[in-house]
Amino acid sequence: MPRVTDEYREARRVEILRAASACFSERGFRATHMRDVARQAGLSTGAVYRYFPGKEELFREMLESERPVEESQQAAFLEGETPIARLEGLLERVARRAGADEDNVRRNFRDYGEAAEVPFLAKELGLHVNELLDVVAVVVRDAQADGDLAPDLDPRAVATLLVTQTVSLGFAWLFGGPYDADSVAEALRRQLDGLRAST
Repeated sequence: MPRVTDEYREARRVEILRAASACFSERGFRATHMRDVARQAGLSTGAVYRYFPGKEELFREMLESERPVEESQQAAFLEGETPIARLEGLLERVARRAGADEDNVRRNFRDYGEAAEVPFLAKELGLHVNELLDVVAVVVRDAQADGDLAPDLDPRAVATLLVTQTVSLGFAWLFGGPYDADSVAEALRRQLDGLRAST
């Protein structure tokens, strides 16, 4: 019998994670079963279980495998020479992104809705959201140190306000009709202006 190499195992594991990502994205966490992932990967259900003992472990590994992409997206959200420029860029991208991908907006709502009922999912998604909040809070603190944002504001509260705009804008766009990214971007800039330090 031919010996299964580490390279083969890793390639098969990556195939399963890609299949899982497609299934979770299309069906959500609760509606996805291990047999769905196996079918998507072109494998038997037993083969999938040899690599992952259950759906929760598979989901957790999938999130971990997508971390480099998330970190790249975070970096793109926080481009800019100064802290205040990074925050301005964050809001600009939030305004553009909210109306750019209907499927992504719908997936986000499904995921957040499921998280309210599935403790494991709430914990995993919460870890990722909190990582982004931590990054943005540091930028807010730096902007305060530069004198650009009011020093008496709680950086974490400001980060929460800015980051959750993605969800709230998606909600407005999904159920509120036409979405004007330019107008939304301007409104977000004015919101940030309201947080600036008084001169």
